[in-house]
Amino acid sequence: MELQDSDRLCDICQALDLSATSFIVQPSDNESDFEEMHQLGNLRDVCMKTHCPLCRLVVQATGGPFSEPNDDIERIKCEIYFQQEGSIAAAEGFKVRVLCICASPWPPSFNELNRLVLVADDAPTPSPLFFGRLLKEDQVNFKLIKTWLRLCKTWHGRDCDRLIFKSKETPWQLPFFKVIDVWNQCVVDAHANCKYVALSYVWGSAKSFQATKTNISGLAKRGSLKENSRKIPLTIKDAMQLVSRLGERYLWVDSICIVQDESFAKLALIANMDLVYGHAFFTIIAACGDGADAGLSGVRRYSRAKMQTVENIMPGVRLMFAQHLTDELGKSVYKTRAWTHQERLFSRRCLIFTDAQVIFQCRAMCWREDIVAEDSTIDSCLDMHGPYMFDSFAVGHNSPYDDYIGSLYEFSRRKISFESDILNAFAGISKALAAGLDASMCYGIPNSVFDWALLWQPSQKLRRRSEFSSWSWAEWIGGVDWSLEPFTRLSSKELQDWLTMHTWIVWYQRGLEASEHTPVWIAGQTGGEQDDSVPSQPPGYQSSSGKYHYGRPLRALTRFSFSAQTSPIPPVQPRISTSNGGNTQNIPTSNRLLLFWTVSVKFHISVKNAQPRLRGEGLFLFDIIDSNGVMSGSIWLNEAWSYIVEETHKHEFLVLSDGKSNDLTDQRYKEAISQKQCLDPDQYHDKENCFDRGPEGSDTDKDVSTWNLYNIMLIQWRDGIAERVNVGQIYRRALQHAFPPGPQWKEILLG
Repeated sequence: MELQDSDRLCDICQALDLSATSFIVQPSDNESDFEEMHQLGNLRDVCMKTHCPLCRLVVQATGGPFSEPNDDIERIKCEIYFQQEGSIAAAEGFKVRVLCICASPWPPSFNELNRLVLVADDAPTPSPLFFGRLLKEDQVNFKLIKTWLRLCKTWHGRDCDRLIFKSKETPWQLPFFKVIDVWNQCVVDAHANCKYVALSYVWGSAKSFQATKTNISGLAKRGSLKENSRKIPLTIKDAMQLVSRLGERYLWVDSICIVQDESFAKLALIANMDLVYGHAFFTIIAACGDGADAGLSGVRRYSRAKMQTVENIMPGVRLMFAQHLTDELGKSVYKTRAWTHQERLFSRRCLIFTDAQVIFQCRAMCWREDIVAEDSTIDSCLDMHGPYMFDSFAVGHNSPYDDYIGSLYEFSRRKISFESDILNAFAGISKALAAGLDASMCYGIPNSVFDWALLWQPSQKLRRRSEFSSWSWAEWIGGVDWSLEPFTRLSSKELQDWLTMHTWIVWYQRGLEASEHTPVWIAGQTGGEQDDSVPSQPPGYQSSSGKYHYGRPLRALTRFSFSAQTSPIPPVQPRISTSNGGNTQNIPTSNRLLLFWTVSVKFHISVKNAQPRLRGEGLFLFDIIDSNGVMSGSIWLNEAWSYIVEETHKHEFLVLSDGKSNDLTDQRYKEAISQKQCLDPDQYHDKENCFDRGPEGSDTDKDVSTWNLYNIMLIQWRDGIAERVNVGQIYRRALQHAFPPGPQWKEILLG
């Protein structure tokens, strides 16, 4: 920390003319002068100036240090500027500045919320608020952590005591709900209203000590965990020590508090992680290391995994690198794991252990070891902002289906050790979402908005889990979202109107060998516990007099000029494989099949017109081509399709619902038709041979001009069962120009 003889500011940093007062907003200051961007040069040159303490901080703030400066970082231009940090409610409250870095083009490991902060001891102000705090190098500050917990209870009260998802259930009602008594080093039954701390961590490759039916009675004996100390992973032992040092008694840890070979109790607890973590006093987030043996950085003496970075810029001016929580978490293994998502999400208070420090996060505030911010008059600060800062939903600010989109966007990108557990890791979130949507979850798809929820899209190359059905996002490994226009920006009323007027499929579930089939949605039957904090009538299918299935007009089933006969398909018998010794193939036998009737059409998929731009890693946008060679729609597919699709091959698409898009406009369709010299756009469609009568009470021409597309699903067949490839869009009028035999009203089993 001392200024070394070899340390000196480079000419560029010297010209910034920094002083301690630069970080205080004075009444006479012209703030625009401080917000001016100052060029530092390219990142490679900044890295090479190892003698400059400010350049060293800039390198760290941009994601460094880099193993070796190279040409890739030479094109990255760096700038530095001042930004005001936080605000104080008191009128006389002073304002503080921090130094921020801008890097362009954006380096992969860069986070713009990282900043450089003046050390509080060097601040020329009576208050240290918003300035840097020097950390104890040997151990975390337990006294400070106690202060955070006390201040949260005192200042925030009910705001931080409330549950994200209000439920009449409690964890104490769950079978075999146990906790660790850290004072007596044993496992005990949790009594009603037991105040406990929960641990959220990554198991990793560590051999975790587990409770079983064989040892659980022995673990109830006082001192039993101390006797088994060598078998218990370091993260769990550190958590037990931390809880004791903070004056708390009980700790919940999954591997020890769930009897791992007791199926009934285990499944009951897994399905209720929202209760377990939601009712905890606070949750310890182990975001350091890559497994249960990593420990909690700083709990034991001299166990900090990463030291604080402080540079002496000049006598009396020390700056420290303050890494934003989203950056620290974003680079952690913890953030990549599926199980940890709901554990942090439902927690009311989180004590987050990173490699460098401890950060406290509640519903109202974010405090950290290295920044002074413990003051009730603070309105906001930079640590309260950032993408998925609180990873929370259902807090009254979003619509229920926005909560669903946001939750899946975040969750689907995470990894899981056992692919069959993906819905278990989503169970608590699923329960809360079901309540908000007044729905039951059907393999992760809410049944009250089933037509909409099936329109999920890949945001990167996907591969199958071979655990569930192709129509559910849970079957696919990789990120998903709802990018299909306009379904991410519909209001609740617009979504309700679309479900009523622009969908027609009556969805049924059935098993492979069963002739019985049940509606996916039945009025008045939901699986979610109602939450008083959500709207009384969320968007979804509605029941009312004069309506048919799913609250639609009767015309829904007679919208297309085909036979609407819907007799059930006979049970499909699995084929006998000739390549696996005569064993039957792994075809789902539970209610994972969807049975429904809709329009089936065949089109080409164009390889040569595949858009070179990527939507996400490994995805390309393909054109859908009709029987006359006219571009009639588009669909995102894995890049592998560009190698396997034959131009002459006809692919089957199922018509799902009405759609529209800013990209696939009527004008673009006319231009595509005009490119075929023998075709006249005005004469291309035969209104007398229109297959679609449109929604009830609508002017067909007007309806087609507003909802000019169909949402369609590309399918492939396997053993008599259709499987989803992806969802795209085609022009409604293009239905007339499908390949022979033309549009067909078809019964589908989708698996």
